[in-house]
Amino acid sequence: MGFLGWGLFGALFAVSDEVNTRKKIKQEQASSTKRIAEFNHYMDTLKAIQNKNYMALPDRDEILSYTFCIEVTKTSSDQIFIRWDCNIQYNSIAKEFVIYKNYKNQPPQKIATLPFIKFNRTYEYTDTISPSESPCISYSVYLYGIYEGTLVKSHPSTGGELIPKLNKIELHVESRNNESAKLFWNRQENVSNYKVYRSSSDQNEEDFTPIVILAGDARRYTDRNVNFEKTYTYFVQAIYVQDETLLDEVISNRQTVTIEKHEEPQNILNGKSTSLPQQKTPDFDNMDGHEFENFCATLLKQNGFKNVSVTKGSGDQGIDVLATKDGIKYGIQCKCYSSEVGNKAVQETFSGKTFYNRHIGVVLTNNYFTASAKELAERNGIILWDRKQLLKMIEFSISHN
Repeated sequence: MGFLGWGLFGALFAVSDEVNTRKKIKQEQASSTKRIAEFNHYMDTLKAIQNKNYMALPDRDEILSYTFCIEVTKTSSDQIFIRWDCNIQYNSIAKEFVIYKNYKNQPPQKIATLPFIKFNRTYEYTDTISPSESPCISYSVYLYGIYEGTLVKSHPSTGGELIPKLNKIELHVESRNNESAKLFWNRQENVSNYKVYRSSSDQNEEDFTPIVILAGDARRYTDRNVNFEKTYTYFVQAIYVQDETLLDEVISNRQTVTIEKHEEPQNILNGKSTSLPQQKTPDFDNMDGHEFENFCATLLKQNGFKNVSVTKGSGDQGIDVLATKDGIKYGIQCKCYSSEVGNKAVQETFSGKTFYNRHIGVVLTNNYFTASAKELAERNGIILWDRKQLLKMIEFSISHN
């Protein structure tokens, strides 16, 4: 081949090599552009999923989107049961669940870690509440994992509004022998303060004014700033405050009472009183126990009590008569004694009140109470109706029936 032939061959080879090089460059550019587009699509998808508050745990070329719902149940006064279902059959990066406790005015608190178990569907945890800790608002559960050496976690799944709610207050008011109004109400938990309101006119809201603020463990109050033969209406407000935040409040029923000055009846030990027509006064001092219970039941009906019934004679759990008035349920023990009534009757009434689910426990007697019984009743919220109260009920019955 001559010089011209070799020159033409070399030129053709150079052109072919340039064409191949340009083709390769174009292929690499296309591949690079594709990889960049795939990466951008991946990032856009990840951001979109995260913005929708789904769990985003990348596993190889896929993004695992997963949510779960937790159930929170208060099983007792100091225990919370938490349960959730997880239907992930297998995942290479999921490691553990982390449970947080959420509070109203402080950061969440991590309380437990549970391992992620492959193919396990249901997870459970029981939290014990300390009486001294702040009220828990809710619980949150996260799923944690490791991806390419980096810790990743889901968005929280939250459940349970657990601020304790105050119970209904059942208020009872009496005019006492020392010319005062005595207020009683049922035991409450989580109360920060009580406010006692009083009105001496109508029961319009604007007529009530607060007369005292009591501590959260109070269950009674004696209003001595009252006048004889004047009628007053009361209600009690319970307030639940935590970290200067009002969490709940509840208002009791209203109770009206007329303040009366009680005079000591003459010949009171033999059942006679100058304030009553003697021919109409029952001889209750000579009744046996069963007769006295039925007498008291009838007397209660005549004094405006409803749903009055006498419990069975044996195994009555310390309560002889059940009755209601103004929506308040009473459990009453009747004692016909020839001497003062002591602690035992108060203790039995306290137990019987709980057994029969009564709001108020009362001991009603034809006699009086020992000092020890009065002190015990005061501490346990038991009302004592002595002979003076019994005669007052009889007088009301005679004058209104």
